[in-house]
Amino acid sequence: MLEKILRKFAFQRTLATGALLLGLAGCGEDGVGKNYPKTNISGRDVVSDVYDVVDVVPQDPEQQDEIRSRDNYAETGAVSYFDVDSQDSKQQEEISRQEGISSPDNYNEETANPPCEKKTFFWDNDGDGYGVKEISEQSCKAPSGYVSNLGDCDDNNPNRNPAIEDICNSIDDNCDGQTDEGVTFNDWYKDHDGDGFPTSSESVKACMPPEGYRAHNPLDPWDCNDSEIDVSPVAIEVCNGLDDNCNGQMDEGLPLSAWYKDNDQDSFGDQDTKEFFCNIPPGEYVNNPQDCNDSDPDINPNTTEVCDNVDNNCDGQVDESLILECYTGCGTGSQLCENGGWTACTAPLPEEEVCDGIDNDCNGLIDENLLKICSTACGEGIEGCVNEQWKECTAPKPEPEVCDHVDNNCDGAVDEGLNGVTWFKDGDNDGYGASEKIILDCQKPEGYVDNNLDLFDDNPKVCGSILWRSEAVTCSAAQFPFIALGKDGIIYVNDDAGYLFAINPKDGTLEGQSDTVAIDPVISGDGIIYARHGTTMKALEEIVLEEKWDYHFSVCGSDVFSDADLTSDSGVFNISLSPNGIAYASVRLKSINVAPYKSCGHIEAVTKSGEGQWAYDIGPFETGTSVGPDETIYAGRYAKLYALDPTGTLKWEQDFSNLYAGYIKSPPLFGPKGELFFFTTTSQDLVAYSGGSIWMIQKWGQGLPVIDVKGDLYSKQGAISSAGFVHWETDQYSFSQAVIASNDVLYLFGSGGLEIADAEKGDTMMYLTTDPVGPNWISPNNLVLGDNGTLYFCNAVNGVLYSVCGTQPLDKEAPWPTARHDNQRTGNFNKK
Repeated sequence: MLEKILRKFAFQRTLATGALLLGLAGCGEDGVGKNYPKTNISGRDVVSDVYDVVDVVPQDPEQQDEIRSRDNYAETGAVSYFDVDSQDSKQQEEISRQEGISSPDNYNEETANPPCEKKTFFWDNDGDGYGVKEISEQSCKAPSGYVSNLGDCDDNNPNRNPAIEDICNSIDDNCDGQTDEGVTFNDWYKDHDGDGFPTSSESVKACMPPEGYRAHNPLDPWDCNDSEIDVSPVAIEVCNGLDDNCNGQMDEGLPLSAWYKDNDQDSFGDQDTKEFFCNIPPGEYVNNPQDCNDSDPDINPNTTEVCDNVDNNCDGQVDESLILECYTGCGTGSQLCENGGWTACTAPLPEEEVCDGIDNDCNGLIDENLLKICSTACGEGIEGCVNEQWKECTAPKPEPEVCDHVDNNCDGAVDEGLNGVTWFKDGDNDGYGASEKIILDCQKPEGYVDNNLDLFDDNPKVCGSILWRSEAVTCSAAQFPFIALGKDGIIYVNDDAGYLFAINPKDGTLEGQSDTVAIDPVISGDGIIYARHGTTMKALEEIVLEEKWDYHFSVCGSDVFSDADLTSDSGVFNISLSPNGIAYASVRLKSINVAPYKSCGHIEAVTKSGEGQWAYDIGPFETGTSVGPDETIYAGRYAKLYALDPTGTLKWEQDFSNLYAGYIKSPPLFGPKGELFFFTTTSQDLVAYSGGSIWMIQKWGQGLPVIDVKGDLYSKQGAISSAGFVHWETDQYSFSQAVIASNDVLYLFGSGGLEIADAEKGDTMMYLTTDPVGPNWISPNNLVLGDNGTLYFCNAVNGVLYSVCGTQPLDKEAPWPTARHDNQRTGNFNKK
């Protein structure tokens, strides 16, 4: 029936389309499932008469099919028919009745819109069919913009929902919580410089290349410098010192030029540093080799020659044609360059104004504005020139240091020598301290000294420490190093060549040296040095050792010999001095060229002025001389002992040939009571002679014994009194020379070193065999004991002159002669 009605009114519906749209404007959004407002058709309130019918057909196809399949359309409650002008009211009622449709007057809302089951719909903002749960509505049908599906993870993007397939974009396209799943990932390599060739050192894995990354074909090379766009495997090699085309070579195939190192950066290169490059290389290089000194920027062909003895301009010449005009306050002149310096100006030179009343600087003024800074250790001051003299300096003056914690003497130290000075305990009160016992004090404590030289601080007789070693003289071999002491303790000693040296006793430094050979020095009381050389006796000034005169010995009886007539063993045998300064020389002369051949020996006296006084012939062989306390001169020849008075007259002679075999070895030693002691050669016996009395001890003359102030004699056999009584004997000593101090300390030169013994008991107190500094063996060949108890000797091993701390100072009041034996060959004893 509905279809018939629709066909009947098709034309009218066409005309009524616009009116229908107007009528629908008041309905719901889709015109379905809503309660529409009633229309008063009977009253003919419609706007146009062209409307024959207004129908509302469900848009849902299923609903439309359902309607079409039913015979009773009125049961749907979805269609109302309106007869406009073509039917009267009766006809309308009839139609409605026949079709089962109520008239408008009989409209029932519940019948037109029956109840439905509501569902939840979700807002779909991007229209992709998937909504979000945050916005929802309950309805029978889906409202506009709402859907029944959930799961959209980006409701502003229709390309992101569960129905989308995930692609390589680093986004979760299908809203499953994963990104780019199922896509292929590849290796991509960084191309920093954008030249199309990446580096192998930086890569990532991704499905698409990140910005700045590229794929790499294994057949293609890598970029060798990914920071330079001009460097790549396809770049063209240029001259720049780089591997532009990444083939492992630099500047290959380019023309090369010679370049030279310019170390001093003066634009001139060193010809010895030539290298070939296609362009100027990095560093200091130039293309010329003209620099003659590439370590000095002031030396090159562009430099002006200056006066410095250098070829400044590299022309092969030094200081060529350099002349300098010079001026002084007194005139004009010139200077020439010679040997790198300017000669003196030929102009008259003004001098610095000095305080002397003269216009030294040629400015017409005298001593003008002369001030100078003066200073003392405590500060600076000023001096001015007044009447050609400098007035007193205004600087503060040092004061003696006192114990007040102030630097009184301005030497940079406070209370030095007064407070904080190291003092050493002097346990045996001998003036020398021990190093292990020290104290710091401002003033010297009782029982302490300022040195630590004592090796035996429990024995006041012995010190034993080496004070100094002199390098000023070598005194070990060729000449026997006879040592003598002069005024102020000056040490006189010969070197190997026979020259005489003066040595400072404080530190072993050189004070003077002779310019002629002069050996075995003997010193007079007024400081004159007597020495010998061949057949000559010489007198030398003290310390400086300048020769005053020499005296040549040639008399032998009535014959006169020249030096050419003498044998090599002719000459002065020894020199002895009397208290009045007369020098007595024992001389031996042998002729070889004068017939008849003769040999003689005599004693000759020479004054302090170098004049001969007398000569006494004692025969061709003699032992040397010694002078006794009463100025008697003694000498020995074979077994006879001679005594002469100061005038050269024989006082007596004594023959000892019936007492011993052999001859007298040395001149006599003198005892405190006038005793004479001498030693024989063959049997090495000790002989004593006094007032006609004679006694002898056999085998006690070995070595060279010494005598002390009491008259006791010491040899390597032991100690014996002047009367011949033995004090003690020993076989431990083996010495060639010895000295004895006034405190009964015996110093011996043994075969192995320096031995210090107790003279009263014969016990050894110390034995110095090696030098701790060297080390060298101590093998002395002479010994002198000074007034201050210091020992001096020459070491035969290293030729060094030593000073050794001996003991307490000698007793200067001891009766003459002192106990010092000066020379083992002459037996000479000097008065102190």
